[in-house]
Amino acid sequence: MIRRLDYKVPGGKLLRLRAELDGDVLKSITIAGDFFIHPEDAIMLLEASLNGVSVKDRECLSRTVAEVLEGAVLVGFSEDDLIDSIGML
Repeated sequence: MIRRLDYKVPGGKLLRLRAELDGDVLKSITIAGDFFIHPEDAIMLLEASLNGVSVKDRECLSRTVAEVLEGAVLVGFSEDDLIDSIGML
């Protein structure tokens, strides 16, 4: 099943998610929007790392996001904003 979500971060930027799910497990996800992240390739690494993770498993989502984005600079959203939006898929 394909799910899409546009999530406006309160006081921040837009996160635009497109995900293919098998039940509640991510088969693939694309994360786009009007935010900034440095290094830019961190978002592609995160998308690949989220494959196989349940959108309902906040602990696993949190761990994966924290590991991949460690040291990355996020502008217009936080790790929690991203985790919250993925959980809404």
